[in-house]
Amino acid sequence: MSGKEATIDFVLPGTWWRIALDSEEKVRQSAQAMSRNWLGRSDELAAARADLSARVAKAAEAARLANGQDFYLSRELMSGVGVPLSLAVYWPVLPVGPSRAGYPRSAAESLAASLRGTENAGEVEILDSDAYGVVRVVHEQEQAKEISTEDDFGRLLISYWLINPLSLRTPLLSFSTPLVPLKNEILALGDSIASTVSWRAGDAGEAAR
Repeated sequence: MSGKEATIDFVLPGTWWRIALDSEEKVRQSAQAMSRNWLGRSDELAAARADLSARVAKAAEAARLANGQDFYLSRELMSGVGVPLSLAVYWPVLPVGPSRAGYPRSAAESLAASLRGTENAGEVEILDSDAYGVVRVVHEQEQAKEISTEDDFGRLLISYWLINPLSLRTPLLSFSTPLVPLKNEILALGDSIASTVSWRAGDAGEAAR
């Protein structure tokens, strides 16, 4: 991000791999580097590396084409505990309404109302935050019969809209995992990560008026 734009930092627990979304070629190279790092260079694992990098590249490329800025994959949340979880970071352009310049809760309520009015809105909830507005949206997608479990990256989607009344930019953290049976645990993890978000202010021109 430009140093003149308001942006965010957040903390990811455990070990994650960042896939560069600069171009389709960068996505492919990052996915291949990840598969080599995670699975090693043994000839016996060549097919497994190719399969992993292809699946990761497919998911990351989808995020890139949707104007994603960053894409991360969890390797371990703690030593020996692996969880198939991805995180895409977006900065969608949203209309600037009067509520944005007010208390963060007001901004969150305005956005939540808009989201609830959309088709397939999912579970929309405003989370408690004293610093900024947080709107969480949860979708559970049924697995297509022709898709195997190994190829399904998005059965449980959890998105966090983060609204800072002093910024025109609205980041969106979007988590994806096939672990629908662990929905409550994944929600707790996502909430925890969203709670670590901190803002770095840009120029005064970025402030909402």
